Amino acid sequence: MRRHPGIRVTVLEKEARIAAHQSGHNSGVIHSGIYYQPGSLKAQLCLGGTRLLRVFCDEHAIAHPECGKLIVAVRENELGRLDALYARGQANGLNGLRMVDPDGIRDIEPAATGLRALYSPATGIVDYTLVARALANEVTGGGGTILTDHRVTGLHRSNSIWRVEASGTTIRGRAVVSCAGLQSDLLATMTGAPREPRIVPFRGEYWRLQPGAGALVRGLIYPVPDPAFPFLGVHLARDTAAETSIRAPPSDCSPGPASIGWLAGTGGWACARPRSPSTGGPSWPNCADMFRGFAPVMSGRDHPGCERRPCPTMAVCSTILSSPKRRPSCTCATRRRRPPPPALRSPKPSPIASI
Repeated sequence: MRRHPGIRVTVLEKEARIAAHQSGHNSGVIHSGIYYQPGSLKAQLCLGGTRLLRVFCDEHAIAHPECGKLIVAVRENELGRLDALYARGQANGLNGLRMVDPDGIRDIEPAATGLRALYSPATGIVDYTLVARALANEVTGGGGTILTDHRVTGLHRSNSIWRVEASGTTIRGRAVVSCAGLQSDLLATMTGAPREPRIVPFRGEYWRLQPGAGALVRGLIYPVPDPAFPFLGVHLARDTAAETSIRAPPSDCSPGPASIGWLAGTGGWACARPRSPSTGGPSWPNCADMFRGFAPVMSGRDHPGCERRPCPTMAVCSTILSSPKRRPSCTCATRRRRPPPPALRSPKPSPIASI
């Protein structure tokens, strides 16, 4: 709208409010670009997007503190992967990136220990709900319209004009921009695009530390990513309200949160999308192949929460996690109990840090 004064813009939002799903339910981290292959589209979008986001936040008085991130190696076999991340970060031009020894770890995060860590001081945090609201205000302030409770049910093009059907309303325009999260593949097929790839949704879950315990964590503490899994692993993160939470996929034996296969397409915040054989989901062959590959993770077999007890590898879990009715346990606590994996019987440090 800034580039094309006078353009008419209409935003269709299927929920009653903006940022009701992923935009308002994420880690709140402004990633610096450590993880991505130099020169890749992911690296370019992350680095460029970070710069633009910070400028946007400054324009709208949205806090985005650079609290820094420690990626902590606690096992010898993680050191090579940590070195590779350092090389990637340098190639991506990250400022202030450095390796720290155990003493350096304690200087940055006094409650954490490890063999070595990669410190990224430029990593920051932000409340993305506030960012979404500011974007909405720019749209309406520029003469645009936002229609909530308008779920798109049809997209058709004729003579270079798009016709969008949404909740009984028909809107026509020269261009359509789809930014639909979990619904993106469904909207793409409405335009005649191929049915592949399809989105398999995952739900994130979090445990928040009790009031007062957040002081144990100054910034962000992450493990060295395991390339065997598509998740970053158990990590501790602060938000702009100075609260700290533990976040993780089930493969890392956290009591929560978890990145869980959203088989039903419902649950978590509000509702995502129902899944059927025609739209993608458990019965879609490619989805089934993925779940077979991550069977121990998806089934909770490697998840100590199935024993309805705190994770033994993280001392913080038994003392500072808050739960109104019960002790920390995983979301699959109703499953049949299984003995913990051998690694959990060992007194070795946590996969992310000893706190």
